Amino acid sequence: MKRFVAAALSATLSVALVTSSYAASVGGTVSAAQGGSLGGMQVIIKDASGKVIGSTTTGANGVYDISNVPPGNYQVTLDPGSTGFQGQTLASYVTNDGLCLNWGVSNQSPAIGTAAPGSVCDDPPDYAPYVGGAAALLAAGAIAAVAVNIGPDNHSKKTTTSTQ
Repeated sequence: MKRFVAAALSATLSVALVTSSYAASVGGTVSAAQGGSLGGMQVIIKDASGKVIGSTTTGANGVYDISNVPPGNYQVTLDPGSTGFQGQTLASYVTNDGLCLNWGVSNQSPAIGTAAPGSVCDDPPDYAPYVGGAAALLAAGAIAAVAVNIGPDNHSKKTTTSTQ
């Protein structure tokens, strides 16, 4: 009986260690298009079935981090609450290395997210030229969505739009 309990405890500990070694983090910064980081915004990660995997509120400096996220496809939602800014939900894949997801927000258009593999986020990009331009195009009905992909150097940009 003692051997069975010891073996079961050992197997449970091994599974827990293996599982935790594959869990990554999702983190980044929420910044206003006009400049400055924003605290008090909620970031929520849900799996394909809608189950909440993790959530947190950005600190005063706009930084957030959600730990223990297993690799997989997720919906990541930025909920600005009653701040006057607009939120957004994005789909992304989280790798074993984690995900750096920075957000640019405005009170005129939906938030824009930039994602890069890895849990270490460099300086967030300047969203001002994109958030304002997206607001004007969305308001005019010219486009349905805007996605901005920031290159690994945090400076090269590729903007993708879809028309209505």
